[in-house]
Amino acid sequence: MLSVRSLHRNFGGLAAVADVSFDVGEGEFVGIIGPNGAGKTTLLNLITGYQKPNAGKILFRGRDIAGLRPYRVKRLKIARTFQVVQPFNEMTVRENVEVGARFGRAAWLSNSEVEEDCARALELAGLSNVAGMPAGALTLGEKKRLELARSLASRPELLLLDEVMGGLSSREVRDLVQALKRIHASGVTVIMIEHVLHALFQLVARVLVLDFGRKIGDGDPSAIMSQPEV
Repeated sequence: MLSVRSLHRNFGGLAAVADVSFDVGEGEFVGIIGPNGAGKTTLLNLITGYQKPNAGKILFRGRDIAGLRPYRVKRLKIARTFQVVQPFNEMTVRENVEVGARFGRAAWLSNSEVEEDCARALELAGLSNVAGMPAGALTLGEKKRLELARSLASRPELLLLDEVMGGLSSREVRDLVQALKRIHASGVTVIMIEHVLHALFQLVARVLVLDFGRKIGDGDPSAIMSQPEV
């Protein structure tokens, strides 16, 4: 599904992503770990068009998408979340999700199609019971799941998550793990940056490790975590 080849991104003299290559197959759930400043978010930004690589290729279903604008990447059925949630606080949860359904794809949808996609996204994210609440009244954990639901409303084939568990309580982490299991089981391929490793390892069968912009590990979580450099 996704092939990254010899990807580079520099900021002045700093190599944020340096010669990174990897593949993600259809239906995989891949974790990305590494210390702060390792280049994890920059990698997601490059894939989703928020930054342009200095060199390398990003192939999605055989098409090179490196350098495409974010809205064009989104319309290829690639969605993402961000570290800092930014819901429309005055709008209801359902209205927030409707934004993703209406504006997250190339084709214009009928009202019935929008309602169907919103209901599906809310159910997968575990938010159906708070659909009528103002988004500003949600807990942080619920807002994280709202970010998920808004992305899911565009029916992505590939979902990229950037530290969705940061700042959550143990209970909120458990709720989010269950939501992510449902999302993956629905057929969505997932790439997830995360520092909460005990939760990440409940979800992924494979981990990619970055350090100082370079890939230093890629494989089974238990094998990867036993490597001295990791």
